[in-house]
Amino acid sequence: SEIAAVVSEAPAEEAPQESELVSCNLCLDPKCPRQKGEPRTLCIHSGKRGEA
Repeated sequence: SEIAAVVSEAPAEEAPQESELVSCNLCLDPKCPRQKGEPRTLCIHSGKRGEA
């Protein structure tokens, strides 16, 4: 149970509350309209990483 407590205190980016606000698992930007599982071209940051 001590290990589980350590895992639940992960950095803010990986907190369960945060993952509900973040829909895009590529850029992790709450403003991005892309949902997990959708084409990565829908990500507002897709062009910045060489994928277009």
